[in-house]
Amino acid sequence: MIMNPNNKTKQFNFNNKLFLAPMDKITNNEFRTEAKNNGADVVLTELISAKGIANNSNIALAKLKFDKIQHPIGVQLFGNNIEEFKNAVIKIENYNFDFININCGCISPRLFKEGCGAALLKRPERIFKIIKNLKSITDLPITIKIRSGIDENHLNYLTVAEYAIKAKVDAIFVHPRTKKQEYNGISDWNIIKEIKQYVDSKKLNIPIIANGDINTVEDFINIKKITKCNSFMFGRGYIKNNNIFREIKNNLKMD
Repeated sequence: MIMNPNNKTKQFNFNNKLFLAPMDKITNNEFRTEAKNNGADVVLTELISAKGIANNSNIALAKLKFDKIQHPIGVQLFGNNIEEFKNAVIKIENYNFDFININCGCISPRLFKEGCGAALLKRPERIFKIIKNLKSITDLPITIKIRSGIDENHLNYLTVAEYAIKAKVDAIFVHPRTKKQEYNGISDWNIIKEIKQYVDSKKLNIPIIANGDINTVEDFINIKKITKCNSFMFGRGYIKNNNIFREIKNNLKMD
């Protein structure tokens, strides 16, 4: 099964990009193509079950199909079983994705009960093992998407980031709300700032992609100023305004 014994990783530039966020039952093939046509630099699939792919589920395998125009594109997987992840990634190798993203932030009660999505935030050592094992069998970049913690009393985003970094993660996408918050309240962009500062202080070349409440060009300017990130991910912000990618790029041209 070992396909990448030297842990070599294909080059992918996560910097200076505007990403379409993976959204369950939303970012299907048609939606992603539309987002690319509307200016998204990179798109991701909706979250797909690693177990489903490993077991050849028709539903899971159907979600892996995408139009060529969508390159570069990442596939987002959820699960908690390392062998299922490995078996899924072996199958994914045939689909020509540009990178893999592990969901460590989904707020679904069903997934949480199964130990997937945001439940992985309680087990940073499991996140470490998932990344480490996947990097041993594929040369695709391995990334994660996290939240700030389970609730306000368990804000362990830095610990999760540290474990992921030790496993040689290739990029970290950060949504700065807790699982308990769901999509309520306001994203705390200072959490992203802390993670970015930690990475920079260690002189690590690991992109941090900021996500959460980027609904306007003004929001983009503010989150960029606060976090010092140079790549950003848009979910509901794009749904609210399908022109946001173009508006931001036009603003950048004027700067």
